[in-house]
Amino acid sequence: MHTGKDFIGRDICFDCLECALKDHSVVSPGGLIYEDDLIVVHPHLLVKLKGFIVISPKRHVSFMFELTKDELYSIGEAIERIHKAFILNQISEDVTVQYVEGEGEHLEVWVVAKTHPLLEKDIKLNYFASDLAMQYRGITPSEPIEILYTVQILKTYFKAKAFISSKPSY
Repeated sequence: MHTGKDFIGRDICFDCLECALKDHSVVSPGGLIYEDDLIVVHPHLLVKLKGFIVISPKRHVSFMFELTKDELYSIGEAIERIHKAFILNQISEDVTVQYVEGEGEHLEVWVVAKTHPLLEKDIKLNYFASDLAMQYRGITPSEPIEILYTVQILKTYFKAKAFISSKPSY
């Protein structure tokens, strides 16, 4: 069992954060950005950095190669939507995308707005995993209201656009 505080300071407890978000036993501040039969999109609950977004498959898979073609397509579409919303709303012109996988872990795809000079470099995003790690690197954690504002922008963008336009035939 893992415990921690989300980005607004609430205590959370979970075995697998992505599964807890999927079954709604943990609630993301501001709500989920997007959810369908295949994926969940939400702000990173444990990182105080606006524009740090997580996409995860609803199925508990540990590695990218375990994803179905439909799941891969949906994740790709979500990355594109997030990037376009960041550009249109002048949050960031570019994003960094990394995936976190491992035996027994729930696969996560991290999409992060390049809002800080350190994010312009190819660095591991887990450097931003705590306030202390961010302060060590000279990054001021975002205020919760900034993160919630970004969540609302993305939710609005996902609702305004037909998310899955047309899936390719395989």
